[in-house]
Amino acid sequence: MSRRQRKAEAAKQGKRMVFILFIIALVGAITAYQYIGTIVKRDPVTACRIDKLVSRETVVVIDVTDNFNETRSSKNKERNGREC
Repeated sequence: MSRRQRKAEAAKQGKRMVFILFIIALVGAITAYQYIGTIVKRDPVTACRIDKLVSRETVVVIDVTDNFNETRSSKNKERNGREC
């Protein structure tokens, strides 16, 4: 392969790389635009939706990873008559 052919091949490869990077950037920009359009605006204090729309999904999180300490457990026992 001559020097001229190697230079031409390198130029073609560079053009291919630029084209591939352009396509990746374009897909990324379209994805970001669609994602930004779906962000729900919320009140900074209450974290409630500003548009007052109530979503259909409800999540209840119960944290049972930390047991009560001895003092808190005895106070609950006094109040409720049973242990938590």
